[in-house]
Amino acid sequence: MSSNSKSELPAVVLLQDLPVVVTGPGDYLTRSGKRVQIREISGKGTFNAKGAVYREFRGRTVARGYDIWHPSGCYRAVGEHGLDIVGPAGGQVAA
Repeated sequence: MSSNSKSELPAVVLLQDLPVVVTGPGDYLTRSGKRVQIREISGKGTFNAKGAVYREFRGRTVARGYDIWHPSGCYRAVGEHGLDIVGPAGGQVAA
């Protein structure tokens, strides 16, 4: 591996350079196919989309817990994760 070859270096992508996926409150789908509910997007902080993942609870599918996402849909600052939001959801809530 030559140290002069730029094609061999990994690309660095900053969070602020990623396209916005989470545009407001509502339901979204994740990379793993789960549905999440974004309750609010505040103007403070980097991971400012707040919501919950739909889960089975006492026989019902409900948005439960507290999670945060970057407006680009990233669940974590580095690497891909199953809970990364990939786009808006449509239709009925599914677990």
